[in-house]
Amino acid sequence: MLTSFLKKSQPGTLLFLMIYLTFAYAAYLILTLSEFNISLLPDILIKLIALLFMMQLFNFIIHKNKITATTDFAIFLLTFFILFFPEIFDNPSVIFSSLFLMLAMRRLLSLEKDTNTVRKIVDASLWITIASLFYFWSFLYLIPLWLAIFQIPNRTFKHLLMPLAGGFLIMNIAIGFLLLRDGSLDWFQTWIETSSFDFSAYNEIGLLVPTTIFISFGIWIGFYKAFKFSAFSLKEKSRQYLQFYIFICSLLLVLLTPQKTGAELFFLIPSAAIIAAPYFEEEKSQSYGKERKSEVWFKEILLWMFVMISLFFMI
Repeated sequence: MLTSFLKKSQPGTLLFLMIYLTFAYAAYLILTLSEFNISLLPDILIKLIALLFMMQLFNFIIHKNKITATTDFAIFLLTFFILFFPEIFDNPSVIFSSLFLMLAMRRLLSLEKDTNTVRKIVDASLWITIASLFYFWSFLYLIPLWLAIFQIPNRTFKHLLMPLAGGFLIMNIAIGFLLLRDGSLDWFQTWIETSSFDFSAYNEIGLLVPTTIFISFGIWIGFYKAFKFSAFSLKEKSRQYLQFYIFICSLLLVLLTPQKTGAELFFLIPSAAIIAAPYFEEEKSQSYGKERKSEVWFKEILLWMFVMISLFFMI
């Protein structure tokens, strides 16, 4: 059973999921590329390496910061939610922006530990600014960063200014490099993107069905978390608030993308996996035999449904 296999974190699970994603990417290329050109190989490999690194980074973040229990449900959900939307493979801007935002999220979620606070804030702002070079609206991640700073017990005014300092540094380096390369600042015209609310791409059945399932599952998990919220400790409530801020910010990134293809949903996937994983982990705090069999089977069916949906819409 998948639930039994994933309820304990094992190094082999991450390796298996990385290999599975690699084969799924290869299958997607075979099915979609009419003609393979060797010149495409560097671009394909760079995107694949970025995705595999993100998986390792995500697994490190959730276990290092104890965001979820010591299980593999979160990394499983991340992998198969990615495969819900194979359009992600065709959008390097979304992949690299999400990668740098995940590096920022690593620092954001570690701010609850009152050590190296200034360094964490500067690091997060640096990664957010780099992400914005790939996708302008990534700057919105400064909002949960500032909200996280307000949760720091010993915060000072200096802490609130640090994100601006980090962003200013990266922007100066980027402007200097582009002036040397192009001799002008014309890149600003393409960097600051306008938003579009044309969701006509979602009328395609191959995108509509997985999106509907993904959103429905997200809404259901949201209600589940809301009912559980009162039982959390004060420290855990603070962490849940931060996860909620990151999720809302990610949702804004999806809505503000200039072109809707389905790939933009990648911004939501890490947050969704983190928020959803505790539902599947609940049995860890109970005796397996005492948990209602119907709920055990419901979780099992749900996990297998995610696997089957990802396979079906990849073909």
